[in-house]
Amino acid sequence: MFQKIWGVIFFLAFSPAAWAYDFEANGIWYNILSLNDNTVEVTSGNYSGNVTIPETVTNEGIEYRVTAIGYRAFEDCTSLTSVTIPNSVTSIGDDAFLYTGLTSVTIPESVTYIGRQAFSCCYGLTSVTIGEGVTTIGNSVFSRCYGLMSVTIPNSVTAIGEDAFSHCESLISITIPNSVTIIKSNTFYGCTSLTSVTIPESVTTIGSGAFQGCHGLKSVTIPKSVTTINISTFYECPSLTNLRIEDGLETLVLNSSFAHSPLDTVYLGRNVSYSYSPFREKTTLVSLTIGNQVTAIGNSAFYGCTGLTSVTIPDGVTTIDYAAFYGCTSLTNLRIEDGLETLVLNSSFDYSPLDTVYLGRNVSYNYSPFREKTTLVSLTISNQVTAIGESAFSGCSGLTSVTIGNSVTTIGESAFSGCRSLTSVTIPESVTTIGDAAFSGCRSLTSVTIPESVTTIGKSAFSGCSGLTSVTIPESVTTIGSSAFEDCDGLTEVTIGNGVTTIGKSAFSGCSGLTSVTIPESVT
Repeated sequence: MFQKIWGVIFFLAFSPAAWAYDFEANGIWYNILSLNDNTVEVTSGNYSGNVTIPETVTNEGIEYRVTAIGYRAFEDCTSLTSVTIPNSVTSIGDDAFLYTGLTSVTIPESVTYIGRQAFSCCYGLTSVTIGEGVTTIGNSVFSRCYGLMSVTIPNSVTAIGEDAFSHCESLISITIPNSVTIIKSNTFYGCTSLTSVTIPESVTTIGSGAFQGCHGLKSVTIPKSVTTINISTFYECPSLTNLRIEDGLETLVLNSSFAHSPLDTVYLGRNVSYSYSPFREKTTLVSLTIGNQVTAIGNSAFYGCTGLTSVTIPDGVTTIDYAAFYGCTSLTNLRIEDGLETLVLNSSFDYSPLDTVYLGRNVSYNYSPFREKTTLVSLTISNQVTAIGESAFSGCSGLTSVTIGNSVTTIGESAFSGCRSLTSVTIPESVTTIGDAAFSGCRSLTSVTIPESVTTIGKSAFSGCSGLTSVTIPESVTTIGSSAFEDCDGLTEVTIGNGVTTIGKSAFSGCSGLTSVTIPESVT
């Protein structure tokens, strides 16, 4: 008994008699939309083969204009291979061609709207041409069209819905027109064959998962118009190695957008903000270029990028925040370009083995990022630098040479203390003050030239410089601080200029090799 009842239900649900329609003509079923202007839509029916929809149809002596393809009109018509849509149609409804056997489709310019899932799961669909009249491509319109290889999106389109092309696994390339402002969530999710995409400067937002799982995508350029890239946008793109964020003035919000994508080359053209840096522990990253529009490098921005070997900081950057390059275990070369504005550094290079540094401008810090950088062997300080700060390079035990630019006026307290491999240093004629303990403990230092510009040699300035054999103190110096040359036991000769008025306590204490000294009449 149950089987008989179920058979009746099945017959009523799936026979033409069960379809809701107003009339049928030449194998196409229609619903009347308006009797005032005599318009109809194509509705559900039993369609197969090649179907040509007419612009007008006559029923009971009345001519109707076909203006729409209705909701689920061709759904599950797996034997449907092609459809010709006339220029009278303005909209294609939700699920209109869901699960059909279409292999290609041309959407005329008269169509302005394509509804949700309109062509979804058309597994044999290989090409789509969308007319210039379409303004909206709805959610999941072409999702799971596994055979779709090419699609042309016209400039009339302003919105592409969520999942619009998701899982189009044969889609190789896509050009998004410059009329589109938002790429919504999962739009191209799982397009595994997609190798290139062009994002126009009209786009401001790229939604979550928009290109997630695009296994063939190798390179992407983010135009300056984009202000937000949401979570997982380029998640698990295993071929994505090249990222270019174009120069721009507006900050780009990045939300863990490139997880499990092996970026090796990044051009960063503007400031970015994030909760968790999308480049953190990006161990594949080997090349980083920072553009001139960037003013700040944020907390942990490139933390743990172990493949990064060199980085150049342009003159526009004013702040490098905490741990920005922490643990970049291959980072040996740092160049801070010449500039007039002070660069704020906040413990930015911890556990990064810098060996070569070019310092092109003044820096400020709470704790010097170069302090006790034992890997540092070569340091160049440019002519834009006016002061070398407190403990700036103290404890850099591997530093063998340093070039100090001729704009430096102050060498701060303990600036080079403990640089025990430093053999010689030329202090430029711009320097007026050598700070307390500035070169203390530089035991390999054999010669130092103190220019006529220096007026003060601070406390313990050269204490413990046991390799120093001779020193000439010019007439410009008025004060030799206490313990200034204490324990310079290799010092055999010292000339004190006639400008010196004060020689501090223990200034030459422990200079066991010193055999004679002449104290000028200026000393009081």
